[in-house]
Amino acid sequence: MPVSRGGEAIYYPPRGASLSQYSPTVITMAPIAMFNALWLRDDGGAERFAQYGEAVTPVLKDIGADIIFPFLPVAEAMEGGFDPTIVGVVRYPSAQAFDDMWQSDWYAGVGRLRRDATSRAVLTRCAIEPVHAAPSVLRSGIVVLNMLWFNPGGRERYDEYLAAASPIVERVGGQFVTPRFVPDLAVDDDVVPDLIFFGNYPSKDALVALIGDPAYASAAAIRSDAVLRSMTTTLRVR
Repeated sequence: MPVSRGGEAIYYPPRGASLSQYSPTVITMAPIAMFNALWLRDDGGAERFAQYGEAVTPVLKDIGADIIFPFLPVAEAMEGGFDPTIVGVVRYPSAQAFDDMWQSDWYAGVGRLRRDATSRAVLTRCAIEPVHAAPSVLRSGIVVLNMLWFNPGGRERYDEYLAAASPIVERVGGQFVTPRFVPDLAVDDDVVPDLIFFGNYPSKDALVALIGDPAYASAAAIRSDAVLRSMTTTLRVR
């Protein structure tokens, strides 16, 4: 849909749409998110990544980017074996803004710090739902990263699951986190699920209580019907 900004028509894909359905002009002008999952090297990777963060943060601010989901350390790979060291999501005002930074001579130098810090890096471009969401607000405890590949019709069924599970999640003190992210393109590595979604719980015990609640069984059945494959990883809220 077109949105007027400063007299210029800015086009955003509708909610839930994959960026691959739209022309390069629409994709270039829509805000996008970059999902980062990083395996830091044992030999000084954390220190080099901190140096990278110090160098790149002012530039992100200058181009209008922000951290829409904070970088958090991984606690445990619960399902699917996805076990990076840290995970975070950066929002850019457009795909073009990201591409200009990523391909710049300046970033070629700074990006070396990121490469030297990591043994593996996943970087995946995503649409944001909702497109103008505020940065995620987290409570203390844990975050559950859900990376989901759907069966045919599974996207709609998963929304049914969320609606059914939400009251039970809230009963154990949890929350579904906004925004959520619809991957479109692998920039680094090749991890492109259909949906990236976060939940936030007071503790792992609260998550276990949710799964074991008899009322959750019917919601879980909807999830099983919707999801072909999933990776589930817990993160520690700092």
